[in-house]
Amino acid sequence: MEQFMDEDYLSALENFRKAFQVNPSKLENDKFFAAASALQLGKDEEARDYIISAIEENNANRAYFDSFDHFSEFRSNEVLVEISRNYSKHQEVYLANIEHPEIAREIDSMIRADQQVRTESSQLNRMKAVDSSNIRRLIEITKAYGWQEEAWLILWHQRGYYKTDNEVWNFFYPFISAEMERGKVNPDFWVMFEDDKSIREDGVQIFGTYSNNYDQFPVKNISRVDELRDSVGLPSLRFMNKVYGAAMPSNYHLVN
Repeated sequence: MEQFMDEDYLSALENFRKAFQVNPSKLENDKFFAAASALQLGKDEEARDYIISAIEENNANRAYFDSFDHFSEFRSNEVLVEISRNYSKHQEVYLANIEHPEIAREIDSMIRADQQVRTESSQLNRMKAVDSSNIRRLIEITKAYGWQEEAWLILWHQRGYYKTDNEVWNFFYPFISAEMERGKVNPDFWVMFEDDKSIREDGVQIFGTYSNNYDQFPVKNISRVDELRDSVGLPSLRFMNKVYGAAMPSNYHLVN
């Protein structure tokens, strides 16, 4: 991705191709960057294949597709126009190839309810009711079908009680941690939860995931932050700055 940001699109695309040969199921983010590289080189059909693969194999979110900055100059390109027009059809391909499509649809409905109650001028009690209903149902789903990656947002809205002694966290923390040990959940799963907890309790971040709040909530150990991030599979803060334009702590350059 650094080659992409340096506008060396040919080298970037070659590296993406090699990576996909090793691991065809790469994340949708990688496939979108590969598609953007191909578009820059006029390789529209290759770009089309990467984007469709991201939707049909990785369940790339429509909102992410619509907001991906590196597609901006190509929005009128026929490839992106056609994909946008048929996005729901590509999503149906993903659903048709997973074991329990009805669960995926139910979680999608739960997330829509989660977002709707937050965008409307709803009372706090209404939001709490939706969150409570969602998390209780998610416990049932997880017990029956395992952790569903798409449900992250529902669990995130329980972060204020992370690691406390209650029904939600007494179930989810050991369950997901065990899935992490088995390699079924990414090792960085708890990172944002840990940073949120550290901010609430001590006013500092551990992994530096709140990049827009470094002045208010500094990184606790700036000299080790990249080491800690690497231990859970996250790139360095310098990489995040270069590739995604994320802010860096003011004292980062002094020790890294």
